[in-house]
Amino acid sequence: MPSCFTALTLCPVSSLEKIFPDSDVFSIPEYTGYTVLKGETLSFQIAYRMYPTQYVDMFPSQDGNIPFEDGRYRISVSGPLEVTIRKVSLIPSMLPAYPDHDPNYLRAEPGLFPDLLSQDGCSRSSAMIHALPSCWQSLWIDVEIPPKFSPGTYSFIIHAADFSGAVKKERSVTVEVIDAVLPKLPIVHTEWFSYDCIADYYGAPPFSERFWSIMEAFIRTAVRRNINTILTPIFTPPLDTAVGGERTPVQLIGIARTGGEWSFDFTNLDRFVRLCLTLGIEYFEMAHLFTQWGAKCAPNIYVQEDGNTIHAFGWHTPACKAEYREFLHAFLPALTKRLHTLGIADKTWFHISDEPSADTLDDYRAAKEMVSGYLSGFPIVDALSHVEYYRQGICSHPVPSTSHVHEFLKEDVPGLWTYYCCGQGVDVSNVFFAMPSARNRILGVQLYLYRIAGFLHWGYNFYHSALSLYPINPFTTTDAGGAFPSGDAFLVYPGKDGRPLESIRLMVQSEAFQDLRALTLLESRIGFEAVKELIEEGFGPITFFSYPKSPAYLLELRRKVNQKLKETNSPDQTG
Repeated sequence: MPSCFTALTLCPVSSLEKIFPDSDVFSIPEYTGYTVLKGETLSFQIAYRMYPTQYVDMFPSQDGNIPFEDGRYRISVSGPLEVTIRKVSLIPSMLPAYPDHDPNYLRAEPGLFPDLLSQDGCSRSSAMIHALPSCWQSLWIDVEIPPKFSPGTYSFIIHAADFSGAVKKERSVTVEVIDAVLPKLPIVHTEWFSYDCIADYYGAPPFSERFWSIMEAFIRTAVRRNINTILTPIFTPPLDTAVGGERTPVQLIGIARTGGEWSFDFTNLDRFVRLCLTLGIEYFEMAHLFTQWGAKCAPNIYVQEDGNTIHAFGWHTPACKAEYREFLHAFLPALTKRLHTLGIADKTWFHISDEPSADTLDDYRAAKEMVSGYLSGFPIVDALSHVEYYRQGICSHPVPSTSHVHEFLKEDVPGLWTYYCCGQGVDVSNVFFAMPSARNRILGVQLYLYRIAGFLHWGYNFYHSALSLYPINPFTTTDAGGAFPSGDAFLVYPGKDGRPLESIRLMVQSEAFQDLRALTLLESRIGFEAVKELIEEGFGPITFFSYPKSPAYLLELRRKVNQKLKETNSPDQTG
């Protein structure tokens, strides 16, 4: 028995707070009132800790009688809808930020960061916790609002009960459900899927039944979180691979050569496409036809020849080598015909090379000229940030980084996409552990304001070191072996049962895309200029570099947007 009594405190906070163990008691802003649309996922948190009795005056109990509590409770949430409760777990980071980071980071020193949403000790709507007097912890609460749910204002009651079932503390959160249904995402959103990483981590041979099951779970989660596009491994994607190196082959298409004639087995591609469409994927990107950073070589491709599997193409194959040209001459017409048969030709993009530099412009041009004749009607889209690729007509569908997107906006590129990766750590939005969640979520507003047609991020589940030199444990190594700021390489963790575990960052990014959907709905009622005025009210023009940085701005913006939707409702606009 300790010498002083302790008491539990519960603090409802928004999804935009990151609760560190050493957070100051006065720095955690309570937030208890929300408005949401039907079809939306509302997320909030419950921060908790024990306090010695000398602090009880700050957190008085109803009866003033504070017996000793050992910190073990069952937290549950009751209301008109079932909720999902998960624990926010601390994950280590040795590289939270590059040395040239800007001031808008929560902290830049190595340490523990709240990120993983763990189900340990949690049932669907309750969680067993052990509150400690030395640190803050938090629970993550999700409320899924059905599209046909009745509008109105509802209360969700948070209960903290001891082992006897006696309720020791209660708090409440109020949610107003607006009579409007969140529309579908109006842009392309892709998070590149590392198929070899799930094969390696789980020891599941590519395209074994276990592999298909795990892959399905990871794709299902992506779709739930506003990701509608999938990187399709027609070959093992030639990404993040050291020159001369190789990643575990995950080639969907069977390729054979007999007597100099090529043949192709699309069985796995057919199954993959059918699965993705069933799960809700809308768009498909074919894996890059040439190596990263400038299209110097062919990707790693395996071929059946004379009863043997041979490594037919790869780093040993210059991009314009005659043998690879002849292969593409046979392969691309067969592939595009299959895409038409599968009914996805009008929803498919091709890639040449990821992130070519200013020095590889001629190599990229030559590679594209090799294949463009076979890809009539298919957009060729690539992440690149050198505007000359567009100005010279070499790439009609460039995807610049958010650090360079304003240069391309000046060129009036039609249907412009943008992306971020490890290089976007100064001033712009990103999903690093060390960044405030508001910096993650502001992306939705920016994409809306600049009419961006697609967003790309490379790291959905990359569990390797940089350049794929060796596999890593993402629960302990979160910076790709000291190469990328923690959070850049993956948004989900590999769960024990083959199902992904989500992160705070994935959930907040999904909120950004919910914001985009809500803004699009409001625009359909009051017009773009009126929505823009609402967004910039009290701040002024917003760019990818200059934007409101506080959680309060985003929470208030959604309140104003939802209120406008409520005011502009008519019988045929509600769900």
